[in-house]
Amino acid sequence: MAESLLFSIVEGVLWKIASRTLQEAVAIYGIENQISELRETLTAIKAVLLDAEEQQVKNHSLQVWLNRLRDVFYDAEDVLDELECEALRKQVLSRYGGIYGKSAENDVPHTRSQDMTYSFINKSDVFGRDLDRKKIIEFLQPTNDENLSVIPIVGIGGLGKTTVAKLVYNDDNAKEQFELRIWVCVPEDFDLKKTIEEIIEDATGQSSGNFNIQQLQTHLQNIIKDKKYLLVLDDVWSNDRRKWNELRALLSVGASESKIIVTTRSSEVASEKELCPKLLEIGNDIVGKSQGVPLLVKILGSLLYTKDEERYWKHIRDCKTWELVEAKKDILPALKLSYDHLPSHLKRCFSILSLYPRGHNIKSMNLADLWMAFGLISSTRNKLALEDVGVEYCNSLRYLDLPFGSFEELPSSIFNLKQLRMLSLQYNTRLKKLPNTICELQSLLYLSLISCSELGHLPKNMKRLISLRYLYIATKQKSLQESGIQYLENLLLLGLEGCNNLEVLFEGTCRLTRLQKLEILDCGRPIYLLQCLEGSACTLETFFFYDCLSFMVVPEWLPNHTRLKLIRLIRCPNLSSMQQGIRCLTALKELRIVHCGELSKRCEPQTGKDWHKIAHVPRIKVDRK
Repeated sequence: MAESLLFSIVEGVLWKIASRTLQEAVAIYGIENQISELRETLTAIKAVLLDAEEQQVKNHSLQVWLNRLRDVFYDAEDVLDELECEALRKQVLSRYGGIYGKSAENDVPHTRSQDMTYSFINKSDVFGRDLDRKKIIEFLQPTNDENLSVIPIVGIGGLGKTTVAKLVYNDDNAKEQFELRIWVCVPEDFDLKKTIEEIIEDATGQSSGNFNIQQLQTHLQNIIKDKKYLLVLDDVWSNDRRKWNELRALLSVGASESKIIVTTRSSEVASEKELCPKLLEIGNDIVGKSQGVPLLVKILGSLLYTKDEERYWKHIRDCKTWELVEAKKDILPALKLSYDHLPSHLKRCFSILSLYPRGHNIKSMNLADLWMAFGLISSTRNKLALEDVGVEYCNSLRYLDLPFGSFEELPSSIFNLKQLRMLSLQYNTRLKKLPNTICELQSLLYLSLISCSELGHLPKNMKRLISLRYLYIATKQKSLQESGIQYLENLLLLGLEGCNNLEVLFEGTCRLTRLQKLEILDCGRPIYLLQCLEGSACTLETFFFYDCLSFMVVPEWLPNHTRLKLIRLIRCPNLSSMQQGIRCLTALKELRIVHCGELSKRCEPQTGKDWHKIAHVPRIKVDRK
């Protein structure tokens, strides 16, 4: 599998050569000719790699050559990383001087889930949708087809798909026709267990969170068995055919005239394809070669589902891999076909999974952090892309995770890991101090100090971490002014956890001009943020408030952040009311208020005193309602 990564590794090296940071380094050292020669060589190799990788299975000498070539590519990447690190170091030196030198800032004064949308709609507020409603009501009428009918509503965001679905769901004809009506907003990753839980909860009003998947499927089938139901699956993103087919099979025990309405932005999600005779013939040949193994048939079926080209189906059918399947009586070579046909950038992401033990439960957010640490996720919109190698070498460590340690101080030699991309010190409850040298990690993208409850003060030169994008901190400080965090121009996420003494983030100039997400968790005192976050008013998209018992009001500065899309206020029981200005947040897509005492009561759908302030938000979750 490692050799199959070569093509994507070459692409990563070429991307790195084209990056602005590396171009600056090349100019500094006057090595334009050498880099140009490297680019031309890699481009020539890339042109023949795909054919070589396809033939390596049966050619041992070619496989050895590819192994050696892989090592050369990694060496080239390491050299480029060295150049990039040096360029970043010089950039910091020119801006801030040495770590113990005088700061240049003398003029500056001294922190993949969806929830169920409610089905209620005030019909008097909706205009121009009556024709759409009538058309879908016609599709709900009984037919001679005994199969479970699926009615897709497809369109771009904001077109009114959910509104039309609500009109149909609440139509008198639908109420009379269906014994059971269920409304579910499907998780973005189409988590099958969570989706079934939501269906059961909406159908019965009872939680089933403690059930395992076997108990859930039995309970679901008992609820809908022989009943004529209408199920609305709102906002479906995933086109995972396997999960969809499993859910559809569970739902098929209902009465034959049951209907499912799906709202989605993706035409792939909505499509139900009819195979042309030629593809059907080729598909039957592939099934024959699969030796009757259901797993293999399902995986290849998922691979081919979105492909309409006959040549593509023939390529799978005629691939020489099938000869290995026959000779070794092993399906793994055929299963590898699905890997071989991944886009090159996804192959490297897939290889990271080998770092986890078999059977390990991987959280998507943690996996995304790991991909980010290896430079496998880029953001071209913000021009922050750094394509980095996905393999750890002892002398060029990229990822360092030291949870639950017993050390009180991190060694100052940490600065020697100059290519470090990700540093996690979570749950080191005895850690009291970080060395100033940590600020010399100019390549660092991710730093987590979650639950470092004894950490006294942060280093004073954190502004030197010029590549940092994700920062989770815990500290006993009252202010973060001296830390320099306010000058991290590339920071996308700031998380504050257990900062019980923190009263003020920063004063004066703040350059968090790319900040998209702010998380405040378990902080003992109200934190005054208004003055320091003005620069991020154009970028902040997500705001989380968790377990902040001393917070009495929703921050008055919140309505200033007009790009906010997601707000979560969780377990803050002393919050009393919602800011009137929340109505100005027209980009807000989701608002969750859970166990927030008086605020939860005031935001009750339709009846709460503050409901009119938030009624414009498409997805609202108040406690479990």
